[in-house]
Amino acid sequence: ERAQARRVQTPTVAQDTIGIDEKTLEIPAIEVTSSSIGDAPMHADLLNQIPLDQEFDSVTADGAYDTHKCHDAIAVRNAHAVAPPRESAKVWKPDTLGAKARNNAVRSSKYLGRALWR
Repeated sequence: ERAQARRVQTPTVAQDTIGIDEKTLEIPAIEVTSSSIGDAPMHADLLNQIPLDQEFDSVTADGAYDTHKCHDAIAVRNAHAVAPPRESAKVWKPDTLGAKARNNAVRSSKYLGRALWR
């Protein structure tokens, strides 16, 4: 028998996604996933860890969170999304609160310029 070389994939290191209260620096939410799962799909789960009676004004995130699901999850909590729209961003059909808020961000970003908007 001849020995065959096989490529064995080892599990990759887990990645953390955390929510931090900027005033108290407490960590009210955390998700640990494999690196094959992006941050944006975990966003709603992260927000759901924060009790509904605990209000927050805004959610700051990077452009990876510029998705319908993320903007809708933020809007449901009556918070403001501070996530830069992608450079090629187009307005969405304004059928949800999250889409309407995101469309305002897209328009502001185009009017002010991305550098000033941030």
